[in-house]
Amino acid sequence: MRTQWFAYALCLCAVSSPAQDVALPLTGDAYVNALQPSRNYGADTRIVVHNYGPKEGLVQFDAATIAGADVSQATLRLFLADALARGTVLVHAVNSSWSESSVSFSTTPPVESTAVGSVTFALEDVGSTVSIDVTETVQKWADGALPAAGFLLTTSEPIRAVFDTKESSGGAHPTLDVTVADSGPRPPRNRVTHVLDLSAIPAVIDEPGIYVLDRDWSFGMEVPIGSTLIEIVADGVLLDLRGFRVSQGFEGFGIRIEGNAVTVRNGSLSAVSEGIIIAGGGRATTIEDLHVAGGGRGGIELGGPNATVARITTSASQLLVAGPGSVVKQNTLDCLSDCVELGESVRMMGNFMTSDSGGIISIQGNGNLLTSNTVITSGFSALLIHGDANIVADNVLVPMAGVQAGNAITVQGTRNILRGNLAAPDGEGASWTAGIEFQQDGNFFGDNQVAATVPFDLGGTVQTDWGDNIGF
Repeated sequence: MRTQWFAYALCLCAVSSPAQDVALPLTGDAYVNALQPSRNYGADTRIVVHNYGPKEGLVQFDAATIAGADVSQATLRLFLADALARGTVLVHAVNSSWSESSVSFSTTPPVESTAVGSVTFALEDVGSTVSIDVTETVQKWADGALPAAGFLLTTSEPIRAVFDTKESSGGAHPTLDVTVADSGPRPPRNRVTHVLDLSAIPAVIDEPGIYVLDRDWSFGMEVPIGSTLIEIVADGVLLDLRGFRVSQGFEGFGIRIEGNAVTVRNGSLSAVSEGIIIAGGGRATTIEDLHVAGGGRGGIELGGPNATVARITTSASQLLVAGPGSVVKQNTLDCLSDCVELGESVRMMGNFMTSDSGGIISIQGNGNLLTSNTVITSGFSALLIHGDANIVADNVLVPMAGVQAGNAITVQGTRNILRGNLAAPDGEGASWTAGIEFQQDGNFFGDNQVAATVPFDLGGTVQTDWGDNIGF
C-alpha cells in the first residue's frame, strides 16, 4: 500500500502545470506636477513622487502576453535613485489609457481610488530596487476586468522619492515581473453582464458585477413623487449606459448609490428635479463620460471619499463633491447658478465652467487643489474660498460677455495660496469689480494677473505678497 501511494503521488506531480515567468514590456513612464499642470515629463530620466505640488509617477506595461492567464504573482520593481527621507509610496491602478509623450497633471488618467499596493523605504534603500506586490491588479488585466493602463505612484509625505525611467543612463528602469500557470488561456472570470430592466422601479442592484442598458428609458409624471429609478447597494458595480438615455419627468431621484467602488458611465441622464445622481458615504464612486441635464442643487452629489468625476458634460446641473481624496477633472459644466461645491482635499483640474448667475466654485473645506480650470460667469464671485490651506493655481476667470461681474476670487479663509491665476476681461471690455478680495489675514498670493476695478482688495487684512502680481 505504501508503494502504491508513493507512485500515485509521483503521478500527480508529473501532470501538474509548471509556472512560467514573464517580464511585461515597459511602454511608458513619466511623472506629473501640479505646479506645472500642462507640462509633460515623459522624456525625463526620473520619476518624482512628492506631496509638494503634488508630483505623481506613472508607469505602463504591455499585458497582451498574459491575456486569459492565471497570475500567481506580479511584482512591480522600481529603482530608488534618491529620496529626502524615509517614507511610503502608494500604488494605484490606472483605469484609462494615457501617452508618455503627452500626459500632464491636467490630463492625468483616472485611477482606482483604493491603493493596490505600497512600499515603505528607508534612506539606506537609495541606490537599490524596491518591490511592490500588484498581483491582484495584474490578474484583473489578464481577465479583462481592468484596462492594462499601468500604475500611478503617489504619496502624502514630504519624501521626494526619485525613481529611474527607461530614459535613465543607468538602465534600471521600472519592471513588472509576472508568474503565470503554464496551462494555456482560459475564459475571463467574473465578467457576466446583466441587462438592467427599468420596467419596474426602483431597479435594485444588490450584487457586484457589470450592468448595462440596451435601450433608452423615459419616465413621466405617472411615477410617484420621491421615487428612485436605480438603487445601487452592492460594492463593485459597473453601470454602463452604453450610450443610452434615461430621462425622468417626476420629482424624485435618478440613481442612488450606497455601495463602494461603484462606476456609472457612458450615457445621458436628464431630470426636471433635484438628485440625478446621489451617492452617500460609499468609497470610490466614479462618474465618467456622461451627459447630465436638468436637476437643481444636488444634480450630482458625491458624499463619500475618493470619488472621481471625469469627462462629464452638464446643462443646468450642480455638482457637490464632499468626500476627501476626490478628483474632478476634464468636465464641461454649464450651470444656472452655483456649479461646484467642494469639501475636503479635493483635486479639481482641467474643467470648463459657465454660469448665468451666482458663483461657480465654492470651496467649503480645507486642503483642496484647483488648477488649470476655466470659469466664465456673471455672478457675484467666480470662486469663493471659505476654507483654509487651499491651493488655487493657474486658473482663468472671465466675466460673462458685456457684464460687470462681482469678484473673480473672494477669500474668507486663511493660509490659502493663490498663484498664477488670470482674472481676464471679456472680449467687450467688461472686467471684474474686484479681482482678489481678502476678508481674513494670513493668505499668500503671487504671479496673478487681474483686470478689475480694484485688482487686489486687502480690505485692511494682512497678506503675504509673493510678488509679480499685476493689476490692470
